[in-house]
Amino acid sequence: MLSKLWKISIVPKHVYLAWRFLNDCLPVKEKLIQKRVLPDPICPRCKSELEDLDRIFMNCWYAKQAWLLSHLEIWFEGIPMSFIDWLENTISKASCDVIVYILLL
Repeated sequence: MLSKLWKISIVPKHVYLAWRFLNDCLPVKEKLIQKRVLPDPICPRCKSELEDLDRIFMNCWYAKQAWLLSHLEIWFEGIPMSFIDWLENTISKASCDVIVYILLL
């Protein structure tokens, strides 16, 4: 799956960002709190819940709107998996065009 990701014709920083998603190494507040870098774990956009990858990319109202307004019209409600699992599954099954669109979104 990662080999498929690296073969996509897109700006390398987008592929690197996806690689960081899949390896769970983005500096979200949840991780920064664990490392004692930040004192406040709350999502700065919605100010209601812990900021983690799932919150940022699936569960936050702003993320939901971005996915719904994209031409993919993705709705994460009821999907019993994390964002990382969803992204891995999508990359393994989707066409390169869809993967590029998701990475640019």
